[in-house]
Amino acid sequence: MLILQVNNDEMVALQREPNNPYDKNAVKVNNMNGDQVGHIKKELAACLAYIMDNKLAIVEGVVPRGADNAFTMPVQLSFWGKEENKQVLLERLKMHGLKLAPPGKFSGFGFETGRTSGRGRTRYNAPSHGAIQMTTEQLKTEFDKLFEDLKEDNKTCEMEAAKAVLTPLLPHQKQALAWMILRENNNDLPPFWEERNNLFYNTIIHFAERNRPENVLGGILADDMGLGKTLTMIAVILTNFHNGKPLPLEKKIDQMEEKHIPTAQKDLQAPNCGLQLNASNSKEESDSLPSQSSRSYPKRVMGKKSKCTISSGAENEQEVAEQIKTKGKKPKSRARKRKLDDAPVQPKKNEVDNVRGTLIICPVSVLSNWIDQLEQHVDPNIQLNTYVYYGSERNKDLTVLSKQDIVLTTYNVLATDYGTRDNSPLHKLKWLRIVLDEGHTIRNPNAQQTKAVLDLNAQRRWILTGTPIQNSLKDLWSLLSFLKLKPFTDRLWWQRTIQRPVTMGDERGLKRLQSLIK
Repeated sequence: MLILQVNNDEMVALQREPNNPYDKNAVKVNNMNGDQVGHIKKELAACLAYIMDNKLAIVEGVVPRGADNAFTMPVQLSFWGKEENKQVLLERLKMHGLKLAPPGKFSGFGFETGRTSGRGRTRYNAPSHGAIQMTTEQLKTEFDKLFEDLKEDNKTCEMEAAKAVLTPLLPHQKQALAWMILRENNNDLPPFWEERNNLFYNTIIHFAERNRPENVLGGILADDMGLGKTLTMIAVILTNFHNGKPLPLEKKIDQMEEKHIPTAQKDLQAPNCGLQLNASNSKEESDSLPSQSSRSYPKRVMGKKSKCTISSGAENEQEVAEQIKTKGKKPKSRARKRKLDDAPVQPKKNEVDNVRGTLIICPVSVLSNWIDQLEQHVDPNIQLNTYVYYGSERNKDLTVLSKQDIVLTTYNVLATDYGTRDNSPLHKLKWLRIVLDEGHTIRNPNAQQTKAVLDLNAQRRWILTGTPIQNSLKDLWSLLSFLKLKPFTDRLWWQRTIQRPVTMGDERGLKRLQSLIK
């Protein structure tokens, strides 16, 4: 049996194992990766099983001395639960001859690593409550200060966008562009990781492993509404492809009258959904700056534009699609286009790499804004392959989707496809980049759209939101999980090392949060 190394002061997780053939009360001890490093001794497991099964408390462990990898190691237990369950928990411990030790006077007990049994002591530590819990107003003040400090730190370096971006960036957008490209190209270890003795060590959990944790290639752009986050993101897409070079784009050959953003003329339209690229009457205002949205741009098309309005009051996306369909008909073009929906859906189950594609996910209320912004800010003479994945007849051909530079869709469409699993082409592609506009939309970890977003595969990940924390610190977990920041992809470790310490006023928790945000 392979026994995994446990470090001094390493945090461990306890997991019930009711189907264990040798003991129905079995409790496993797992490391940060979820690998078993031992099990709680039988006499103690009988007590803990009742507490865990009846949700009287969350039981957590820390191994104070584990580096010697003895057959039996001490573990310090903490119980976290509601006040109304405290008395029942204490009585259950007393029934087994156990009691909680005063805070800071841990005696310890043993858990087995798999080879032998040792005798453990019978005193258990209650969590220290020395820190005063902060009020909602105090927490909000601290959060605001963290994000303000972050904005100040970014005012050091500027960068110009690629030539394909027609609109000149303002200083704060150049600063954001420089920071975002630095984030996409970084080779640093993620926060709280160090390399020690040929191992990668997590400084919060005190866990070590041989495999290098993945770099976080992306982040959260939390500029306030109206500061042009959309334009900044377009600049990132066109400026940073691979190895710091711009996205390679060809000039258009056929520029006969077309009513589309400068995209691949074959692959842009989603037939029959009626969404035209001049659908600019969304009730949600563009977040571009007035000076940028009001300037004149070269005419891209000839003839009268057909307009449509996307109502933010529509009950669902099907209703919105029908609304768009009836507002205007697609203009006829002399340019010959292939009808995408005639192409068969690929029956592939494995992922397909899209080494150049960016998937942009947004609420339906700002879908037309993205289309307008691309039309407004991108050079009309270049061929930027863009497809709006929306509507009941959206194309699901992986071959077509994998050739796009940009694919636009909505959270509801993504969640609908994800619900059918095998019918979700966006999950079968590995994207170069995924962008979540109004990223706080995924703040509820139990929502279908959040699960759909977290299951996407990409090299780089960005969240655009003016309000990363809307109601409480809980809102941040889904965002950090989307960024694939280990170990915070597991909600257990987020709650244990960041969320709970911060809400209890623990200064260490605030410092960790600050390090994460930066």
